Amino acid sequence: MNWTHLLLGILFFSCGNGDNDRVRAFRNDKKTVLATKAGVLLETQTVCFEPDWGWMGSTAAEPDIRAEQTVYRQTYKARQTPGKLTWTESIRSSDKVLTWEVEATADADLPLTYGAFSLSIGKLMQGGVAHVKSAASDQRRMELPLVRAELKQVAAVVFRTAGGQEFELSIAPPLDVHIDGSMRFKLTGDRLDKGQVQRAVFELRASDRISFFHSLAEIDDNTDTRDWFAFTPTDNVKPGILGMQDWLRVGKGRVKERGDQLFVDGKQVRFWGTNIEYSACKPDKARADRAARWFAKQGVNLVRQHKLTNPGWEGLGSNESAAIYDPADLKRFDYFNHQLRENGIYYAFSPIWDLRVFEGDRNKLVAYDEIVRVGDGKPTTKGLVWFADDVQDLHIAALVNLVGHKNASTGIRYADDPALAYVEIQNEEDAFFFTVSTAVGRHPTYKRLAAAKFSDWLAERYASEDAIREAWGSGWNTFEDEGGYRSESLKAKNIFPVSSPWLLDNHGKNHPRAARLRDTARFLFECQNRYYQRATKALRDIGYKGMIVGSNWQAGESSGHFLNLASDAQLSFVDRHNYLAGAVGTPGHVMATGYKFENATTLDRPGSALLSTGLQQVSNKPFMLSEWLAIPPHEWAAAETAIIAFYGMGLQGWDLSAFFSSNHDGFTPTLESPGNKKFNNRTAHGIGLFPLLSRAVLRGDITEAPVVADRRLSIDQAVEHRYDFDHGTIQEHDLKSFTGTPGMDALAIGRVVVSFGEGQQKSRIEDLRRYRKDDSLHSTTGQLQWHASGDRESGFIVVDSDGTQGVLGFAPSKPQKLGQLTITPKSRYSMVMLTAREQDKDLGNCRQALLLAIARVRNTGMKLGMGTILDVGKAPQILEPVKVNIQFHRRPKAIVALDADGHPIGQPISIKDGGIELDTGAHKAFYYLVSY
Repeated sequence: MNWTHLLLGILFFSCGNGDNDRVRAFRNDKKTVLATKAGVLLETQTVCFEPDWGWMGSTAAEPDIRAEQTVYRQTYKARQTPGKLTWTESIRSSDKVLTWEVEATADADLPLTYGAFSLSIGKLMQGGVAHVKSAASDQRRMELPLVRAELKQVAAVVFRTAGGQEFELSIAPPLDVHIDGSMRFKLTGDRLDKGQVQRAVFELRASDRISFFHSLAEIDDNTDTRDWFAFTPTDNVKPGILGMQDWLRVGKGRVKERGDQLFVDGKQVRFWGTNIEYSACKPDKARADRAARWFAKQGVNLVRQHKLTNPGWEGLGSNESAAIYDPADLKRFDYFNHQLRENGIYYAFSPIWDLRVFEGDRNKLVAYDEIVRVGDGKPTTKGLVWFADDVQDLHIAALVNLVGHKNASTGIRYADDPALAYVEIQNEEDAFFFTVSTAVGRHPTYKRLAAAKFSDWLAERYASEDAIREAWGSGWNTFEDEGGYRSESLKAKNIFPVSSPWLLDNHGKNHPRAARLRDTARFLFECQNRYYQRATKALRDIGYKGMIVGSNWQAGESSGHFLNLASDAQLSFVDRHNYLAGAVGTPGHVMATGYKFENATTLDRPGSALLSTGLQQVSNKPFMLSEWLAIPPHEWAAAETAIIAFYGMGLQGWDLSAFFSSNHDGFTPTLESPGNKKFNNRTAHGIGLFPLLSRAVLRGDITEAPVVADRRLSIDQAVEHRYDFDHGTIQEHDLKSFTGTPGMDALAIGRVVVSFGEGQQKSRIEDLRRYRKDDSLHSTTGQLQWHASGDRESGFIVVDSDGTQGVLGFAPSKPQKLGQLTITPKSRYSMVMLTAREQDKDLGNCRQALLLAIARVRNTGMKLGMGTILDVGKAPQILEPVKVNIQFHRRPKAIVALDADGHPIGQPISIKDGGIELDTGAHKAFYYLVSY
């Protein structure tokens, strides 16, 4: 039995009004989880640290399941000293109490930092409060999530959600608590001697009867999928009815930016693309042929090729040098790009992410051995490139050698090929990145070099060291604990540019160390700009005249954020990445039984998450989202994908989208990607939507809105935190939302941009109240309405353009009258859309239209709930039937269902009085051809 993925000790007690609010507690991957169907409330687990915070990993024994309790044991092996720590948790339930009896013992004298029973706050508890009671009857109220703190002799904690639910945890005996993200109840002190036994009892009190279950199979998510139908495409690359091959072509001239738009051969162009990564960028000939034709059929007109430099499965690189590519890999890469080009598809290069170095790079690098030593088996240049000229030279050589390479299949250098839409300098990193100071600090030589550069920069800025000391005040010699040198001096050139988004956002404002951090921010800005300029010049020197992107990652929410954005905006256009919900378990985004997932939708929060990325759009610069996805098994993914098409590429006027990711050819049999089980868009509600969405995007059905909010600032204002609008970043690794003036819901109304200028800038923000009507947001163009009541899992969107019309989301069963049809949804959630099939027509004059009706998609046998993938299921993907009444204002001649490959199936659907009662389950289809 694989106990890691076995949920044991499941607690049920009813809270609120229905199954959605019922709380379950279960054991999963060494943790006990309290959750509702909507997600996680609390989690408990063990954390043990050796001296100096050395992490102690553990192995777990099979659980001992008894009638009255279940016993779990974990063994922690010390690395610094001989000996093992055994941690035992006995979990039992009775009446209204769930109890953990915890015991720690050692088989040798063990020095420690501490061993603790750790309690983490889940997403559903965020925004609530915790009332902490000490043994001395002192009480402390703490907002959730928790801030770092030390608490003495805690005897009880009452947790209260924002909705009013309460959970009381008592601790006997009372324990000291260290809060660092989680509440760590310290069962041990700084040592545990041989034979010593440390015990504590934790009791969680609930309000109702407790039921106990022993296996994941006993949990039902109450979703009846018996009438869902299978999605079984053959990946036929013939056009069929859906195919868009005749829409795509590569122009004679380069893609060029003109203001905030892209043009090819004098005509505006939009890119509705996808990503491939690692070894998928070098397929064999047969797969290259199929993939290129399959992409063209779906309407993909750009493929971003990602992570190209390292060898083996990672990319095209060799084991000789970071800047040298393997000839055989290049040959396959060349052929694939030739096939993309022949099928009218552009490609883009994103070569570098964690560039790996090899022996052939030894003489090119100042401190090769340090990089190898720090790399722990995979030596990379992470963090160094923003300061070190030698590392920059290596990165630039990797870029130049690829872009300057002549494609063996076309005979054209990539530098001269119009099909190469753009080149990216650096993926997901910047000089303001959270880990830059730490990464550089691990390399003594490069740390000294960075400090010397900063010291020289300061020497030019200030008349003397005394002037720096006077300007900085408490900023001098106070950064040793954060990576700075002791006894800083200009003469010693040891003033290290310690930085992090947290420091810049907090201590960079009204703080004694603000002056130093503001100088650091300016220095980092100039370092990033200089590297971009060097890389750009090198690419231009070999004759590349196409577009160049800097990077695409975040940098906090204040000065670092805006300086990083301003730096990126100095190149061809601004690029960003974002993801939403779905599989979020460790390791990141793996979709497998027992792993975590989130199912939050943005339909009830207009402008949030994926779309909120647009709050970084810079005026007079093209904007793109080159990585994004509502990650499987996210159930509302169809609507989230459509939002990017209609609101991002349409209303906001974004210029390029690259969905993540489409490795290899054709749809996947399950929602998870074969192999790594991570990011995957080759699903029915992912790439499967492209034949409709690509038509709407490439034809420009949704009109770009005028700017309703121009948030203006200068570089000085960014550094000094002096701007007349608010901005916030909510970031959990690559899951992000952005907030601020005029509110992210403004993205559902009109364009929102950031402008960088000289001197004191004043923002221009329109009064948007006339576009906010009751619970709806109306776009300035009149083509889009977003209805959101604020309730969870609610909200819907109405699209009413000449070329594409429909309703998507949790729409009520009421008629929605549009230009060419009236839609009355009869399913709780669905996406029902109609688009003109022809490239130069609209719904008023087209000969044929495509009707799409889709809802949720799962694997066969999949079960989801309590923030956990209860059962990942198996092939094939299955689709929830959609029931809807559609009245056509322009009466069609015939309507016929299409199979998964886009070919007609079955008899024409009966049309009565110009309308149909559609049940997609009856036809086992989600696309339909409407003929006029």
